Parts: sequence; C-alpha cells; structure tokens
Amino acid sequence: MLAGCGSNGSTSSSTASGSASSASGEVTTDGVTISIFDKNSGSNTFDDPVAKAIEEKTGVKIQVENPTGDPLEKLNLMLTGQNYPDIVLMDRGNDIVNRYIEAGALLPLNDLIDEYGPDVKEMYGETLNKSRYTDGKNYYLNNWYGEDPDPVAGVLMRYDYLCEIVGKDRADSDEPFTQEEYIDICKKFKELHPTIDGKESIAITFDAESKNYDGTLKGMYGLKTYYQDGDNLEHVAKAPNFKEMMSFANELYTEAFWTKSGLSTRKISGRRNCLQATYSVPLLPTGIPMQQIQHLLLL
Repeated sequence: MLAGCGSNGSTSSSTASGSASSASGEVTTDGVTISIFDKNSGSNTFDDPVAKAIEEKTGVKIQVENPTGDPLEKLNLMLTGQNYPDIVLMDRGNDIVNRYIEAGALLPLNDLIDEYGPDVKEMYGETLNKSRYTDGKNYYLNNWYGEDPDPVAGVLMRYDYLCEIVGKDRADSDEPFTQEEYIDICKKFKELHPTIDGKESIAITFDAESKNYDGTLKGMYGLKTYYQDGDNLEHVAKAPNFKEMMSFANELYTEAFWTKSGLSTRKISGRRNCLQATYSVPLLPTGIPMQQIQHLLLL
C-alpha cells in the first residue's frame, strides 16, 4: 500500500503485486501489467512520453482505472465487491483506509520492505514506525513526511537540459543549487533554446490551478502557510522575509523567465518549458535544502 497527496492537498494511499518468470526461472518484470486506481486521475491515461519511458526502462505497463464519479463511492464499491486493482490511491485521512485494512484488502508491507526495500527504510526512517496500524504493521507508504512538513515543494527540470547547461557531474550532484545558479540556468536555457518546436521557449511556468503554487518559493525562505509572532498567528505576508521572497519572484518575472501571463497560465503541454517532471533541482538560498519534492509546481 502506498500513500500520496491528493490534488486538494489531502493525503492518500494504495497496494501492488505482480511479477513474471523468465525461461531461466529468474523473476522479471517484462510483460507485467500493474493496475492503479487513482482518485485524482480524472479521465487521464498513462501514455504520455514519461509513461512510455518508464515502461521501456522497467518492462512494466501501467493501467490506470479512473473514477467515473465520486472516487469514494468507487472505493466503497470495490471494497464491497472485493474487486481490487493492484494499487489504490485514497485519502489517508478518510476512514476508508481503515476499512480496507480491516477487510484484509491491503497487504502488510513489513516483510516485503525487509526483503526488498532497504532504500524504503532509509528514505522513510522513523516515519515507518509512526505510520503503523494498530496491529503494528505498515499497510501504506505516505508521501507527506520528513523533519519539516511545510517546505514540501520544489523545482523540477528536464534532466537533458540540465546536463547540457551545467554538465552531467553537476546535474547528478546532491549539492543544492543556489538562487544565483538557478537564475543563471534559466538564462542559459533561454540562450541555448530561444525557440522550441517553432515557438518561444519558456524557462519557468507555475501551475496556477494548484492551491499550493507558491509553496516552492515559500520553502526557499522557510515560510509556512502562516506566520507565528510570539503567541499570535498572523498572515504569512507579515513574516519578515516574505517581502524578500516576493522580490525574488519579481526578479524571475522581470527577467522574462515566466510566461507574460504570470500565474494565470494553465499547465503548458509539450516541450516548450525548461522545467518538467523528469528531474528535481533543489535550491539552497537560505540554508534550507529543498529535498522533499512533493508537488510538480513548476511545470
């Protein structure tokens, strides 16, 4: 079972299985199809260029089952009929998760993590203990976790562009980029690719439809969704470094890295923008590494 974040900022959950054996008896993923119910998928299908690249590298085909109406109603129907896909994405804060666990619809992950998931243990750390069910077992992997739950957004950039601009060694480095380096990357991208597919290239785009589109900038400055002044909770705009954050955002805009429509733009499809869902570029302007990449906010 896996947990993810819903489009409305809520948390979510799921379960997966399936493998095939080759002629030599070795376990292989070639020809394996994994079905996923995603409450946030709408009518989307898993067939874009990124999906195809994942299938080519893993040999696994992803089949998305979309909710045709109310996702919670669909989840209840699957539970009643005991007809489940391999992975189910649901709200972790909803009682539906407990009902799936109590019905035996979700597999405990502890033994699987012990055998196959040393990286999962390293990544989640103490969070695995905090997310155990009442029987002491883990049935999901939640995505909202870490030492600080607030700066959970970051910048994503196409890996090939990043390698072209800063070199493969720097692109593969774990060292975060500073704001100055980030601005330089955007400038060089515009210089190297002034047009793409016959249209003006765009260095940065925000998904203005996201309620957390500004989370990337806030995270750089350690800002939360509010500002605490002693015992009083104030609007985040009253935070001492909020103005500094807005000045940086204004610099990005005046440098013409954003689209002319600024935050009113919708998601831009195709290859025109530099920042896409294939590589994360953590920023470290104020000593706060942006390593908890949760939302694709700059896309």
